[in-house]
Amino acid sequence: MTGRIVLVRHAAIERGWSGRWVGGGTDVAADPAALATLGPRLARRAQRDPPDRVISSPLRRARETAALLRCAVEIDPRLAERHFGEWEGRSIDDCLRAVAPEFLASTERWLDLPIPGAEVPGEVAARVSEFATELASHPARLVWCVAHAGTIRLIIAAARGISLADAFQIPIPHGEPIELDVSQAARQRGDGPMEASR
Repeated sequence: MTGRIVLVRHAAIERGWSGRWVGGGTDVAADPAALATLGPRLARRAQRDPPDRVISSPLRRARETAALLRCAVEIDPRLAERHFGEWEGRSIDDCLRAVAPEFLASTERWLDLPIPGAEVPGEVAARVSEFATELASHPARLVWCVAHAGTIRLIIAAARGISLADAFQIPIPHGEPIELDVSQAARQRGDGPMEASR
């Protein structure tokens, strides 16, 4: 069983994409300045406590961030951000103007936001849950996963035993490691949810 999992969101993306839907269908690069700032801090942490595995989303911004750890990197497509269909690359504000107000009234309704051609939220949750279950059973002391805000929140929801709506209230800053203690939860609850700490 994996002992600890460290989740980290990719470095901030290039500034020209700010305010746009950037999901699994938009493979943009991380901002070079953000990578330069984040690199030494992540590398030092990995040197102090070397991971047994580093697993990254296949998207470029995540792969570039994972490379900062200076370790071998595995790629797992289940960590990719949700594909936002026809909204990929478009202005967030422009898209939301066409949305009925009730979908903006709460997090629960926001998760049901109808996006043409987008990956269904339940399908995203299923692939991330499958990944997390496999990872928890893997015999490793420490695993780093470099992914995206959406997929990280889904893993945290399983880890803390909370709803997706509650998980999506959690801020996920770029490059900020979040550690999940799998072995502690196993001792407490058998196969129950993992404990999470910042």
